[in-house]
Amino acid sequence: MKGKLAFLSILFLFPGFLLLAQEDPDLPVLVLPTIELEIEDLSVEHIEADLPDEAVLVPAEGEIFLPEDIDIEVPEPDLSPIVLDSALDLPEINGESAFGAEAVVGVGNVNALEGRLSFYKLGDTPRYRFDFEHNALDGFSFEEQGQGFSYREDVLSGEVKFQGEKMESEFSGSFSDLEQGLQAQGLYYSKINRFIQADLKITLMPFTSWLFYGQGVFNASSFSLTGGPLPDFTNLAYPVSELLFQPEIGAELLLDDWNLGLSLPYGFRFLPGSNGYDLHRFAPRFWVTYQSPGWVNLSASVGYFLNHRLDMLVPFEFSIGGSPVTDFSFRLWGGLENQPIDFNKLWKDESLSYAEIDLKDNKRWNGNLMAQFDFSRALRLAVTAGLAFNSSFYRLSEMQDSQTGLLNYQLFENTFDVKSDVALRMKLNDVVSVNLLTDLLFLFTEPLFVDANVSGEIIAADPKGFWSIESSLELSLNQFSIYNLPVWDLSASWRIADNVIITGSCEDILFPFLDVPRYSMEPFVAPGIRGVFSAQINF
Repeated sequence: MKGKLAFLSILFLFPGFLLLAQEDPDLPVLVLPTIELEIEDLSVEHIEADLPDEAVLVPAEGEIFLPEDIDIEVPEPDLSPIVLDSALDLPEINGESAFGAEAVVGVGNVNALEGRLSFYKLGDTPRYRFDFEHNALDGFSFEEQGQGFSYREDVLSGEVKFQGEKMESEFSGSFSDLEQGLQAQGLYYSKINRFIQADLKITLMPFTSWLFYGQGVFNASSFSLTGGPLPDFTNLAYPVSELLFQPEIGAELLLDDWNLGLSLPYGFRFLPGSNGYDLHRFAPRFWVTYQSPGWVNLSASVGYFLNHRLDMLVPFEFSIGGSPVTDFSFRLWGGLENQPIDFNKLWKDESLSYAEIDLKDNKRWNGNLMAQFDFSRALRLAVTAGLAFNSSFYRLSEMQDSQTGLLNYQLFENTFDVKSDVALRMKLNDVVSVNLLTDLLFLFTEPLFVDANVSGEIIAADPKGFWSIESSLELSLNQFSIYNLPVWDLSASWRIADNVIITGSCEDILFPFLDVPRYSMEPFVAPGIRGVFSAQINF
């Protein structure tokens, strides 16, 4: 009660907001989805200083990249809202080196603590960037601290780039340690997910029209439980871990309007101490792209997939797109693809998931359409829609493991999904921008799976970069939020010096008015209302 009274006194400082009235209409006869756990973004909004791309050796590869699973990405328009400029937004430097560093620190209620350190070098080869980030919360939904209503994530990442006249190479790596409290749902205090990734790529162009490349990707994923006895996993060794090795070599012939390419990837999955999960994958592929002198762009690819379990497939992709008129562009693509399903992907998608399931790659037929309309320089509409047939579709089950409290994945075979996204971007004037987003998913399982989200944000920013204010509202239709108020977030930034920006934010402002808990993923509750004050310093 004291928390609510304190909140009400502070709320009068914010602009008036019209609450969405919610009634209890007759609910449709649908079973709504078990949504993914999505811990709210704890970090202060900042501008990344990614290493500027060097002068590339060749045009972009003619590879067709289709969205994974059912997540169809709507391309970001060029109507990005005005934001505070960062001192790290340095121009590309040729011939001389420039060093920079950035520090961010923030504190807030719910035992919130966040921090980030970055160091980078631009200019002469090698170019590099290294980052460390820490975010933590404890005491979700007014619960006491130390009771498992907590979140902590530490990430260490870096990349190094070398460039020569006919060769360039890039190495990147990351280490992520994510601990989430289990909120007394089992015998354990928390679950720790750990992810390690290393990626090396070398590109050679010994001749004018030929490009050769080789790359290797290594992923190590694991999870463990704290505060309880040794868990009993029937088929998997504990702590559960997975190793993925993915080397690839390829070549591409670059002509005036045509690009021809061949890639030879290989994949190996290994679970130390666990039998029956090792898997070899072979997937050679040939592709061709064509850019006409007019507006039509065409691309196609065909390959062959085989694993040592003798699962075979002939994947193919086809794409056509372009801009037939000035303010309209489109892309139509589709085909048959093999989507690898590994624990690395499942644990990243649902970090509080249980691992006891037989994994099958998804053979997926899909067709997609993207259309973009530019009504003016300040108004853009982007629409994406897709239909797919999945041989193996995984989503989180509602069944909890009695010992750990974790949720397992459920496999749906031979099912359709329909996904659509609509994004409307408006720049009202030099100060105010408005973004409206909707996405809808139908998964035709038994029973029907439905997920719908509507969100909007208003951003006001000083054209000279001294201040910015952002207000966002999100309403979701699923079994955890159907009786809840929308999620309302508010933040403001102010540049107090050339290299110092302070930010204050309040997230889930409407949480104290809820009659029932807000769930991240039932039965796990969401963090609730929280305020964070942070400072960003650029050196």
